[in-house]
This record gives sequence, structure tokens and C-alpha cells, in this order.
Amino acid sequence: MDKRRVSAMMADNPNGPGSHQNMTDQQVAKISKQQEIPEWTVIGTVYGAKNVAKAVKAEIKKIAKNRASRLFFSNDLLIEFGKLVTKLAPKSLLQAPRQQLATLEEGMAIMKGIPNQVALPLAYWRNSATTPNKTNQLNPARDGCGLLWYAPLIPTKPASMLSFIAMVRETCQQFNIEPMITFTNFNLYCTDSTIPIVFDINNGKAKEDAKACLASLYEQGLKLGFVPYRLNIEQQENLDTSKAFWSTSNKIAHALDPNNILGPGRYAKGR
Repeated sequence: MDKRRVSAMMADNPNGPGSHQNMTDQQVAKISKQQEIPEWTVIGTVYGAKNVAKAVKAEIKKIAKNRASRLFFSNDLLIEFGKLVTKLAPKSLLQAPRQQLATLEEGMAIMKGIPNQVALPLAYWRNSATTPNKTNQLNPARDGCGLLWYAPLIPTKPASMLSFIAMVRETCQQFNIEPMITFTNFNLYCTDSTIPIVFDINNGKAKEDAKACLASLYEQGLKLGFVPYRLNIEQQENLDTSKAFWSTSNKIAHALDPNNILGPGRYAKGR
């Protein structure tokens, strides 16, 4: 996750939740300094027996040396010490470390398959009507959060990823959409990216720009070879279903689901 993406999870929008403008570099730098957010935050999980995990951790340390500004594991003694100190300290003190540790705990739970609300405040980044409070159950749909997703597949190659980053940042800036980038690595060859297009749903201009931004990202990405793995319902309606792929997939779908019960109309099914 780049620092704008993490900032939206860790801090309030410095321009106000109803604004239709991006953070300046100075604002991002201020949040990053306050929350100790690096240029990129890389998160991973080591699964396996203790001896295997120990060996993998040693390899990760070698790889990260001279590359990462900071490296820590969730079971480090420093983390455990931080939890103890923030637990004993008055609530008015150490607020930033306390929030960081709480986010770490939630992130660890996600890795274990336990759902929580760690990422949901992102959806409220430009919500002018509702302020997220994670002590309550958040529901972006109920609370009127404006959120679209651009989700393409990227070759796991430095040149491709740098080209994608540049395209996203340039395109989003044109439409006053905060360029927040996340990569999820699948394997040596393929990475997916999820770009949240967050906007104030009560602002007509913001809604118009959000849809235009998504369309532009889609078009510019295809020119560079970045094909989405997921489309929303409106985008699916505009699919060119004349290709051999769609006729073949529809034949398979109809053979398995002759009554068209599963997802009728989705991804050209049933046409």
C-alpha cells in the first residue's frame, strides 16, 4: 500500500470529508510523519511450523536489509512491549502508537481469516454526512459512502508496476480523485491492484468525476495491457460480447445452469 492509501486508513481527511480535492504533498508528508507511514507499506504472513517460520524470517531479513526503512514481525518483543506500555499509559497519551498497534492487531486477525473493520474507514474518506466510528458496526452502503473500484491484473515486473503507478496517479489527479494504490501479490508472475475511487455521493460533480475517472483508468489501463479482473454492473453492460471468449463461456454457463439462476445478466451471462 502506498502512503496515501495507508493515510486514508489512519487519519482524517485534512481537507474535510466533504471536499472534492486531493491532499497536497505537504499534507501527505505531515500525516506520514505523524503516523510514521513510509512511502510503501509491505505486509505479509509467514505460515508453517515454528522452525520453518524461523528460517523464512531469517530470509526476509536478508532481503529487506538496506531496502526497508523499518522491518518488524508481529511477535517481536518491541511490539509486545509497546502493547504493554500503551495499555498502562493514560488514554490521553501515546495516541498514535496505540492506534498503530490496534491496526496491527486487526491486520493480524485478517491474516488469520477473522473479519473486522480495519479497512472500512477508507470508504468514509469523503463522506460529508457520516463520520466512521469503529466502536460501532460500520456499513458504507447504509451510510451513503461513495466508492467505486478499479481492479486490474498487473505483471509482477518492475517496469510494469512503475508504469501502472504513474498511470493511476496521473489519471486520478485529473479528476480530483485521491490516487490510493494497493498491490496484492499472487505469485512470481501476477499481481492484482485495487484502486478505491472515493467520493462524496451527495456532490453531483464528485459523482460525475468518479465515474469518469473509473472509465479513464479502465481505458488507459487496457492500452498498457492492464486488464481488470472485476467490473461493476454498469461496466458489465458495456462489454463487447461478440468475442469468442464470451460465446464460449456462455455455452459453458448455460450447460451448467440451464435455467439461468446464478448471476443472471452478470458478465454477459444470459445474453
